Amino acid sequence: IYVSTNTAGTKSGAYGFTKLLAEEYIQKNFDGWTILRLSEVYGGSIREGIEKLIVDVIEKPYVLCPVGIPSKFYPIHIDDTAQLMHNRIFSGDYQNKISVINGPDGFSFLEVIELTKIISGMRVKVIFLNRKLMFLIKFFARILPVNLGMAPDQVDRLYSIKHYEKSEGSLMKMETYIAKLIKAKNK
Repeated sequence: IYVSTNTAGTKSGAYGFTKLLAEEYIQKNFDGWTILRLSEVYGGSIREGIEKLIVDVIEKPYVLCPVGIPSKFYPIHIDDTAQLMHNRIFSGDYQNKISVINGPDGFSFLEVIELTKIISGMRVKVIFLNRKLMFLIKFFARILPVNLGMAPDQVDRLYSIKHYEKSEGSLMKMETYIAKLIKAKNK
């Protein structure tokens, strides 16, 4: 069993490329393998990725929004991720298969921002970052000895094509999670 990423690929930076190489190694050298490609997971205690974006909309006066991304994100709640992983690992139906574990709905960054604004009632300024600017940030992140808040490799993954499979079962909707997060913050 190998846990990979839905951005595994040749154009997904070092992280995505090494995940792809690991997948290929497993397929060639083991029998009865299962590869699980996880989408963006939210709902844990770590504030990163899609979850950080949601929290930023709730807490900050402005948010950065990359645009021109070719694939939508299909974020999935951590509890749903665990359940789907368990089902795929122990069902036996996924031997010698690659399976993508993702949420039920696709979003762009802007769609996540707008959804969070609607649910929270927050007014936040959106600063759009186009592809050229994102790759310029990647360049500076590589050469400067300071942390720009992201690894250069993340830009490649952001603009890569994400793998997707139609989700199964009743999974938590992003709207439900955002509402719960806001309710918890308002206590």
